[in-house]
Amino acid sequence: MGMYSELGYVVNAFKKNFTDKREPLVLYGLGAITEGLLESIREYNVIGLMDGKRKSGKQWGVKILDKQDILLRNVKTIIIIAKQPAIPVIFHRIEEFCRTNGIKVYDVNGRCLEDIYYGFENESPYFQVNIDDLRREISLHNVISLDIFDTLLVRRIWKPADVFRYMEMRLEKEGFALNFSFAKVRIQAERNLLQKQLVPNIYEIYEEVQSLTGITAQEKRYFINKEIEIELSMIKPRTAMLKLFKEIKNKKIFLVSDMYLPKEILTFILKRNGYEGYSEIIVSCDHKKVKKQGLFSVLEAKTEKTDHILHIGDDDSADIEPLREKGIDTFFIMSQREMLANSSYGEIIDHTESVIDAILIGKFINHAFDNPFVLYQTKGRLRVNTLELYTTLFLAPVVFAYCAWIVKKTMETGCTYIWYTSRDGYLIQQIIGMMKKEYGEASIPDGNYFYTSRRACLAATVYDYEDIKERLLPHFEGDIYSLFFERFGIKIEEKAKEQRCGDIEKVLWYSRKYAERILAHCERERNNYLSYIKKECGAKDHQRIGIIDLVAKGTVQNELVKLLTDHSLVGMYFFKTNADFAQISPDMEFCSMYQPQGKYSSDCPNVYRSYRQLEFVLTSDEPTFQSMDDQGRKCFMRELRSQKQIEHVRFMQHAIIRYAKSLIKISDFQQIMEISDKIPDMLLGFMDSQYSELAVKELSEMVLYSELENLKFTVTENL
Repeated sequence: MGMYSELGYVVNAFKKNFTDKREPLVLYGLGAITEGLLESIREYNVIGLMDGKRKSGKQWGVKILDKQDILLRNVKTIIIIAKQPAIPVIFHRIEEFCRTNGIKVYDVNGRCLEDIYYGFENESPYFQVNIDDLRREISLHNVISLDIFDTLLVRRIWKPADVFRYMEMRLEKEGFALNFSFAKVRIQAERNLLQKQLVPNIYEIYEEVQSLTGITAQEKRYFINKEIEIELSMIKPRTAMLKLFKEIKNKKIFLVSDMYLPKEILTFILKRNGYEGYSEIIVSCDHKKVKKQGLFSVLEAKTEKTDHILHIGDDDSADIEPLREKGIDTFFIMSQREMLANSSYGEIIDHTESVIDAILIGKFINHAFDNPFVLYQTKGRLRVNTLELYTTLFLAPVVFAYCAWIVKKTMETGCTYIWYTSRDGYLIQQIIGMMKKEYGEASIPDGNYFYTSRRACLAATVYDYEDIKERLLPHFEGDIYSLFFERFGIKIEEKAKEQRCGDIEKVLWYSRKYAERILAHCERERNNYLSYIKKECGAKDHQRIGIIDLVAKGTVQNELVKLLTDHSLVGMYFFKTNADFAQISPDMEFCSMYQPQGKYSSDCPNVYRSYRQLEFVLTSDEPTFQSMDDQGRKCFMRELRSQKQIEHVRFMQHAIIRYAKSLIKISDFQQIMEISDKIPDMLLGFMDSQYSELAVKELSEMVLYSELENLKFTVTENL
């Protein structure tokens, strides 16, 4: 969306959302869009402007106000005119001042920013309880009873019923042509037996499934074994509770569960997940009674009257109320699902549609709420304090989703090969390689790591003086000497080090003076680069190639098309932004996973605001590729990252690889092909301060460098 389109959007949104033309308004922002907006809303009572740096003077004939001026003029409304990624930064800058003085702050879409960014607060009494309180209670009792599922064990999926949806997909993949919905029938069968006041085990449930559907005895046995197999793959320990369980010494421990899996199966599952050394398991399906209907009487019968019993569980109606009536002590542990619902992240629950959505959210709560007391004194807003947790919760899901999307798009567009461009394709290649190996999918194209960069492509496609000018004029932060060296790799006279790039006439003077030398140097780079591409990059065997780039303006692809006229390149972008260096061909073929709805639109995806974190982690140990020399060796630009920053990249990549491996292990190829962009984008957005308290010290050390513009950015500047 160009500037005029953006301006049109802003003007229309402003007039739609702010109808009182007499109210004194202050606009925050001194950009070109604000200037255009002022021209279009002359009928409004705009009494001043605000800015992060300028505190006085005038702009476009309107006074610039500081905070004291705002108070003197009794301003009650400030409207931020800025791109969506910058809005939370600006709002937090003036948030306390505005809240203290009763000033409402809006964006151009009419959203009250205090409602959005002030922060989630849940005053639940549970968030005032911590693990030391539980340890204290355990120490006062000699018999400890624990619920099993959601207390000691959790599933790698959103809710128990999702296991049946997952199983239905597995059965379909294995060739079962069922004339019924397996998931619905499995749930209905259990419900039918419970309504008859029966407490069934898994074998009895499948007797009912057989009665409802007419499956054969052989199919019934297979389905039972398949469900147990899937449960084994889905169940994991709640590690904070496993650690606490192992701390319990010199006490009788009973495990009590409302469950259709009998004792012998549960014993195996518990041992597999590290739980041993308890006295006995008491299971509803074995004793034909649930907790609400007398299962705890079995526990009482196995203890002495003088025993002091403490039961720990996650279900208030099943674990707490029945024992409270008996005068037995209880301790409530919030399940991961309930913690999500009571946290600042709860809105994601409404978007759980597909099985893979359920798996993604299951993994999220497994990591976020493994510790049932992690929201202690947080009012429901998670404190993310390690780089591993930050990476796993927010970055890994969207990286994996991008990889799955690439695979899907290469197949849809008929690409037979993939170029994983340096450096954004480094980790992507590893993850897609894992998919290809694990799933054995021949439909996933082969590919290689392809050395390229804007610098390499722009230099290799300089054919005349107009090309030279086109590459020199975009912004460069520094002196003219550095400009020529970084853009073309040539050294000009020393006095150019004292001249700034803002002097356009001087830049053009040098460009004319050194034009012949630049053209010769770029021709040599072009020939060397073409030799590399033809010899090492698989181009000779493939006519249609997918080219991977994270956040792209299309420059690399556009210039490569000029070099490789015999090949069709299809861009596979995380999302695409506007070009700066060269005119992008309207015929350039590309796909974009995320489609920004305009930088001022409230519908703009979270990736637009958070892509720098992804650019930081999706890279390699090598510096930016510059060119190929005459001997066919790769030449790189200066490494601007510190060793510590590179170590952060490696650490985060290892966390993403672990996430990808675990997701591939429990998901089949069909499921990952169904990953939508919604859930990963929401998870990425949860790193914002309105959802999470980020206390990851390494984030302040993460910097991105753009050698072509000689600029650097902190990765968290929009958070």
